[in-house]
Parts: sequence; C-alpha cells; structure tokens
Amino acid sequence: MSDQIFRWFFYTPEFSDKVSEKIFREGIPQMQIPSEIDTSSCEGLTRLLRFAIGMRKSDADKAALKNLEKRFGLAPYNPELRGALVDFSRHLDGLEQNQRFDAVCALISDAIGEKEALDDELVADLLQISQNERILRFSFAPSLMICLQHAHMTQPAHSGYEVRYAGVGPDKELAAFASLFLNLAVYTESNPPWKPDMLFDDGEPNTEHPDLEISFPPAEFKLIDAPHLEESVRASGLPRAVDRGKYDLESVMLEYLCETEGSALIFTSENFLSSTKQSRLVARQHLLDHFRLRKVTELTMGQPHRFLIEIDPMGQVNEEVQVAVAATTGNPSRTEVGRSLNRRKSAFIPVSDIRSAGDTLKPSRYLVTGPAGGRNLAEHFNNVFRPAKHRLADLFEIIRPKATRHDPVGTFAIQEVRAGNISANGEITGELRKIDVRSTLAIGLEEQVIKPGDILFAHRGPIGHVTYVTSTDVEDTNIWASQTLLIFRPRKRSSRDRNAMYCDPKVLLMYLLTPAVREAWRKFATGDRSPSIPIGQRECA
Repeated sequence: MSDQIFRWFFYTPEFSDKVSEKIFREGIPQMQIPSEIDTSSCEGLTRLLRFAIGMRKSDADKAALKNLEKRFGLAPYNPELRGALVDFSRHLDGLEQNQRFDAVCALISDAIGEKEALDDELVADLLQISQNERILRFSFAPSLMICLQHAHMTQPAHSGYEVRYAGVGPDKELAAFASLFLNLAVYTESNPPWKPDMLFDDGEPNTEHPDLEISFPPAEFKLIDAPHLEESVRASGLPRAVDRGKYDLESVMLEYLCETEGSALIFTSENFLSSTKQSRLVARQHLLDHFRLRKVTELTMGQPHRFLIEIDPMGQVNEEVQVAVAATTGNPSRTEVGRSLNRRKSAFIPVSDIRSAGDTLKPSRYLVTGPAGGRNLAEHFNNVFRPAKHRLADLFEIIRPKATRHDPVGTFAIQEVRAGNISANGEITGELRKIDVRSTLAIGLEEQVIKPGDILFAHRGPIGHVTYVTSTDVEDTNIWASQTLLIFRPRKRSSRDRNAMYCDPKVLLMYLLTPAVREAWRKFATGDRSPSIPIGQRECA
C-alpha cells in the first residue's frame, strides 16, 4: 500500500515526539500511527509485530512465528478490529530494509522508555567493543537496542546462536519477534539470563559458550512482576536474594557470570558495589575469589552515573583490580592500560586490599581524593593521624594588609582590628582603632576588609594569636585588618578544577590554637622589642 494513504492520519498521543523525530530525521516515509494501535508498551508493540509477521506470504516466517509463540507460551493473536493493524503493518513491512530497521528501533525505544535508555556515546562504545566478538550474549532491557544494532551491523551468518538475547520481562518477547520481523539472526532465550537455553544445531546440542556477555541487570525488580522467577533466583544460593517482595537480580547475574567461561561487561548500581546486604556482599566475595575481576569503572556520562564491571575469561588470574572514574568505556576488553595513571582517576588495587576494605568495589573508595585518601582501611587511618603536608599558601590566599594612617582631611572612616585586639582564646576584644583616610585610598585597601570565613593571624606583637571571623563580627559594618595581622582567606574552587585542595578555615583555626603550634611560631620570631614572623615562614608552613 502506498505511503500517501497514511497522510490523512493525525498524530496521536501514543506517537511520541522522540519517535517522530527519529523517523523524519532518518528520512523514513511518513508514518502516522492510528490510535487503535498500542506501541507505547513492549506488550503492545510485540502484538503489532506478531500481527505484521502473520500477514506475510512467507511460509518460513509463519512457521517461525508459530514456533516462537509456542516456545514463549503465547496464544495466537487474532484481533477482532483489524483495519488499522492491516494498513499500518503493510506500511511498516513495505519500507526499505534500513528504513524498516530504523522505524522499528524508534518504536522499541519509545516502548522501553527513558528510564532504560542509554547514552549515545555508551551505545557507540559497546558496539565497537562487541563488533569483533564471534558469539555474544546480551541480557535485560537496556541492552535490547544494542543487541539489534549489533546484529544489523555485523549480519552474523548463523541464525542459531552467534547473537543471543535473554530477559526477564516483556522485553524478552519483544526481542524475539522484532528479530524475526527484521530478519536479524538473534536467538532469544526463553529461560532467565542466569539459566541459558540448551541450544541445538542440526539436531545436535550446541555447547559453544559466548565469548562476551553484555548485561544490564536491574537494580530493583519486584516479586509480583515475575513470581515465576522465584525458584531459579533461590537456586542461585545467595542469601536474601528474594527479600521483602524484591529480587536481587544484580547479585544473581554476577553469581552466574562468575562461573561462565567468557569475558563479561556488567552494568550495576552503586548499591551492588558497596551495600552490606548479604546477597550483594556474597556475590562480590565470590567475584573476588575467582580472581577474574579486571576493572570497575564509574561512568560519568549521563545521570545517574553507571558502574561497569569487567570480567576476564576463565583461566586468567588478576591479582589486581583497576578502579577508575571515566567519561567513556574505551575498549576495555582489548586495550592494555599503562600504570602511569592519575590517582584521582584510576588506580590498580590488590585484591587483598579490597578484601581488607570489606569487599567494597566502589571506585571512589580507593581513589585518592584528599589528604586522608588511600587504597585500604589501614592507609586511611594512617593518613588521618599522619596527614600529607601542604603549603599554607596552597590552601589559603595570604593577604598582607597595607599600612594605614590617619589623614586630617580624610573623609572615609574605617575601623581597624589590630593584633592587640585578638585574645589568646581567639576572640576579638577591646576598642577598635578608628581613623579617617582619603576616599581615593579606600579602593586600594578593599582587599583587607575582613569577610566571614577569614582567619586573622597576628604576626607581630602577640605572635600566633588567631581568630575566625563570623558574619556577626562584621554585621552592618566594614572592619579592616591592620598591618600587624595577616588574613588567611580560603581559596575558591572553580568548576573547572573540582579536585583542588581545600581546607575548612575552622579546621585551620583549631590547629593554630594548639599550644604546640604557638610555641613553634615563637621559635620563628625575630626581634626583641617588636617580634615578628618572617613572611616566607608563614607561607610555607
């Protein structure tokens, strides 16, 4: 049927802007979806594809359709109102091969929803990683689009087992019938992902295992959504894998992949990497016991962040695990990474250190993020009590106030805090110095106007006396620091350098108030009548 017959259809709410944008951007002929057809859900789209396959004149397609319906336990789909389905199915099936693939992918993307959608860059990375693998297995809804795109791109020769898909919900049937409708060589398993189908090749069992598994186990999956999974989830042997009406499919999938022969890329939640829940903890322990864990990456593309676990093929022993924070997956299964790494972005951690840290796999736990950073619990405690040394000038802007004198003709009145106004207990006391200066000089003195959060340090007179400026101290008035004081002002961290070192000024205040530090300052002082501390000693402290 020609495209023109569909031009009178109006857009319907079920036909999302995302689908229409995809269709018209790719140059696909106009395709408006009648309101009688449900394409907003996996179940509705699956029924549409089943109907479209049944309309074909190909006996092979009809036989494959019946075989799939039998394997997935589906009754034949024979709707009473067929007009809109017939017209739309003929239109969809009449498109050129690439256009038909793009149109179906757009409909699938809309049916799966934004929650399962993947970043375009991540999809491109995964397609690049998988393109040279001979046998692949994809699992769970987010990988459905990648599975179809891989099969469309590589066109595998064998339709039985070179590309496989496994799911736990409506995505499973959708993958099966979408593959048949698009003539893609994808075998969709009827069993759960952790219990693969027994495949047959010319009547003989095929025991070839996948070279690579790409899996997106859901962080939460409710028992009421798939009660038939309970028996196989409990068979994994993980404690509390079925708990409070939910399945821990992440742990079950990792437990299964620990025993597989090939390599795997598994996208998990942050909870799986660090949670003390028994099922997750035991799964992580088994993963470390097998010494196949290669890398754990926190992917910063998109929100929320995704966490990628990479498992090497069986037989390869990794006594170290690379942890990283990155904006791309790279080509993790084939690229050897050097060891001259930025410790804030990547590090190699011995498995023994991970075990001593409670078996947590969260990358940020092992990457250095400050003076108390470290790869294991012992390092953290050691660094807390023996912190790394930093120059004061690296953490605070050190402002040296200029000298101010009273000017008889000055019209700009200021109040000055002097070293003598700071008590040994860190309080501003006594009467402040009041003077008048010329207005033209005030501009050059703006830097020494004290602000909330400033630390005032006496480098002359009562050496080492220090105070923390609060908003109450400067409320409704301008107070200036005299030449006998130094202002320690926290350096600002820009958005371009989020990892810049930073010290809370209150922490510095407590440090400078300690007797040992005050005694150290007195040793640096020079001069008997008016002792002072050399500038260089202050900035390098």
